[in-house]
Amino acid sequence: MIPTEVQKAGILRHIRYEIERCILIFPGEEAFPEFWVSHILHARVLMDFFECKCAFSSDVLCTHFAFPARTPKVSKWYREKMNKDLAHLTYERVKRTTETQGWNVHEVISPFVGVSMEFIDHIITKPPRLAEESELRLWNQLSEALRAALRAQTSQATNS
Repeated sequence: MIPTEVQKAGILRHIRYEIERCILIFPGEEAFPEFWVSHILHARVLMDFFECKCAFSSDVLCTHFAFPARTPKVSKWYREKMNKDLAHLTYERVKRTTETQGWNVHEVISPFVGVSMEFIDHIITKPPRLAEESELRLWNQLSEALRAALRAQTSQATNS
């Protein structure tokens, strides 16, 4: 399926939401395991979006926005875990031990930061023709929030 300009403009807010909910961690969330799983689920959605290995013709892909497909460098272990333990109810879950059930959230999410930032910059500089200004302002705000979070993380790592 080749999306129309109306569809591309309309889906922007959903893509922005997936990126935001994957990468941005809001104060207090770290105390709740369900929030971590939520971030990983959004990473799983973005994996399909960026890799463009769609199963359905209605899937939204980054190539619809003239952005080249990318493969976020998620380990084979976490790719399988995201597919078999998170997105599907499979018998693979029975094989997990207490030690292998858990998630290293930062290891799963961090591969999406760079590619998401590139995509955000792409949308800001080359938005779909019918994109609303209010939506593009939100993309700019997301870009600023992600860059601020990255600066804070870098500063925190430097001070440690």
